[in-house]
Amino acid sequence: MRYSELRKRERNKIKEMLFEDYGFSMPNEWMLYYLGKNRVWVLKEDFFNLPLDKLNVEVMGFCLCYFDFKMLRLSFNGAQIVGENANKNVLEISIKEAEELIRGFNIEKETNMGAEYLILKSPAGIIGVGKNHKTRVLCQINKNRRIRNLN
Repeated sequence: MRYSELRKRERNKIKEMLFEDYGFSMPNEWMLYYLGKNRVWVLKEDFFNLPLDKLNVEVMGFCLCYFDFKMLRLSFNGAQIVGENANKNVLEISIKEAEELIRGFNIEKETNMGAEYLILKSPAGIIGVGKNHKTRVLCQINKNRRIRNLN
């Protein structure tokens, strides 16, 4: 798959959006790459000592987010990493609500947060990202990660 390095302006915009939305300061050693149309992957500087043209970028890094200049939505892996250090727009949910989300259902919960996408945190850990609709949170978990039967 083809990848391309983000321009400085795009990198700064992602850095700014992560800080404004989640209070997360992106480490300087992260190198950001587009993989596909709008998926942003993170590589560390250490990987540039390797022959990148012969290796698969997807194996060496992780998908941080989906990005166009108007919107930034964290991926599942991005939510796990950003959510550990985020201090804004993190929604605490109960175990029962987490089970509903994992099964693919939306949860009815009043949110007073301004971000379009919220990091969802349960007592068990970071669940992922949900779309904020003020009175409910829409499930953004991919179908291949959903669990139908929790028995």
